[in-house]
Amino acid sequence: MKLRTVTLALLALLSAALPARAEDPAAYPTRKIRMLLPYAAGGGGDVVGRLLADRMSKTLGQSIYIENHTGAAGTLGTQMVATSPNDGYTITVGGMTTHVLAPAIYPKLPYDPIKEFHDHRPRRHLLDHAGRDQEFCRQ
Repeated sequence: MKLRTVTLALLALLSAALPARAEDPAAYPTRKIRMLLPYAAGGGGDVVGRLLADRMSKTLGQSIYIENHTGAAGTLGTQMVATSPNDGYTITVGGMTTHVLAPAIYPKLPYDPIKEFHDHRPRRHLLDHAGRDQEFCRQ
């Protein structure tokens, strides 16, 4: 039960960075998706991101490739996602450090963790896929 709760919480965070604004939403995704992880390769956040990318790739039927961009407690990689095109093809896994602690620590944070990662459409899109794939929700 705890694993399911953690997985659903991570999906909720991830969905905030998935602005699905493809021209034909039913056809999304039509090309590879970049998952930009603001964590060091081999660390806990990287492992979670890779596990999510693997399951999402199978569910969506499209490749998801990983890029790790670390630095400044994850804010450098998160900024790259915040300034990327709002097309749903660059996603991230945010967390406590990048979206809660960073605004308190860095007074001139180069992104707004609420405004730049707030979009309701992706959440519905991701949950639709998760709802159709019961294994995705259970694991």
